[in-house]
Amino acid sequence: PRVRRQRQMCIRDRGSADITAALDTADADAVQEMIDERVRQLERADEEAAAQASRMMEAGTLTREEYDSVLDSARDAKELRTAIRSAITKEMKPRYQAADTAGRQEIAEMLCRLKVDGLTVYEADDFKKWE
Repeated sequence: PRVRRQRQMCIRDRGSADITAALDTADADAVQEMIDERVRQLERADEEAAAQASRMMEAGTLTREEYDSVLDSARDAKELRTAIRSAITKEMKPRYQAADTAGRQEIAEMLCRLKVDGLTVYEADDFKKWE
């Protein structure tokens, strides 16, 4: 349904570019703040989509199946973690590969501090795959 498509477009387009841009500062706290804001935006989008879907169902413009589909499309922290991780990896993997040992350690330490709803985005072993 239209509600779900609009929400998904919003989720996909907002936030990831800001997060990867903040990586230029090498400030894990700033990046973490952006991730936390992204989680809050997602929660608000989920609430708005559910409210709109409820109104549409009451008005008879949305079937029960479509309504359930909107509710089922809400991303959980694991899905958001995967989306953010993908965006960060795309940006940081080439930097990591081009860095010297000290640079690699700095990048790994910064990225290992990042969390999405308490879930770490990277573990130390993840960087072995980047070499």
